[in-house]
Amino acid sequence: VGVTTTSPPTLSPIPNEALLNHFGRNDLRWAIARHGGREAVSEWMGGVPLVPGKWAEAVATCSEVQQLLDPSNVAGRKLSADVPPKSPQAEHRDIISSSTKPRWKHRPGRKPKGYWTEERVLVEFLKYLYDCKLKMNRPSVWMPRPSELPHDLKGAVARFGGRKKICEQLQLVPFNEWNYFERQFQLILELQKYLETKSGRGSPAEHCFPHMTDVLDDDEYKTLYDLVQYFGGRKFVASRLGLELCGDANSSRRAWQTSYQSTDLTLISFGRFNLDFAVRLLGFIRNDLMEKRPPLKPATIQMPRKELLLARGETRLAE
Repeated sequence: VGVTTTSPPTLSPIPNEALLNHFGRNDLRWAIARHGGREAVSEWMGGVPLVPGKWAEAVATCSEVQQLLDPSNVAGRKLSADVPPKSPQAEHRDIISSSTKPRWKHRPGRKPKGYWTEERVLVEFLKYLYDCKLKMNRPSVWMPRPSELPHDLKGAVARFGGRKKICEQLQLVPFNEWNYFERQFQLILELQKYLETKSGRGSPAEHCFPHMTDVLDDDEYKTLYDLVQYFGGRKFVASRLGLELCGDANSSRRAWQTSYQSTDLTLISFGRFNLDFAVRLLGFIRNDLMEKRPPLKPATIQMPRKELLLARGETRLAE
């Protein structure tokens, strides 16, 4: 599509699959996919518009596509307003299919032609969210992972504006936000379980962050090891939770002897943090979200108000 030369210079819309096929830009297709898809690239470039994925809509609404369809435009040769360009692979398959195989027939399980509309996509997406709530015990106000959508629904979402658009329409919590919350909740649960199992509730060692080699040696806590690394490593997680570092398990000293030094600048003190309180608070927030249905206003994970905590009988959390 190229870059316009108006003043000030603005980028033309990001091309769709049909235009990439027409110009043979498989390299550009790979680069867009490598950086998260067209929506992600558009956001990264400051909100550059997108050429609609549906060819008929692109022809009707996109001025750049209309310029390419102009008979005087050399770059638009062989482009048709009725039929979108095919990739070389698709053309090759059509040639082989027409010569050696019978014509494609509708297969059971596929949606019939014309089934998907913008309204139908929203309805099917809501059904999928409610199924996730029942099967995965996950709030229906959370935007699903990009990779877990059914193939036909994923394609329909891409055709009618992409994941970002449907997330805004249904006012769902974005995947990156709830995934961070869920991982953090899982980290605290796993850490609490480990400390209570290894040291016992009420023991001084319960406030001592374990050595990662000890965690890694226990197959039951591989997830805990991965989560600690994800959130910045042992020292940083310990400092955020107000836990002291346990001594080196390989030294001659006791395994639970603290090696915390108050003058160590790598440990920025965020104050003492109670794991039981964290589990109860994050658990309350998650359970509250489980009861909500789209659209969620505002579409974000928030700290509960004191009035809500008192109304639900969570007096200790409110205090």
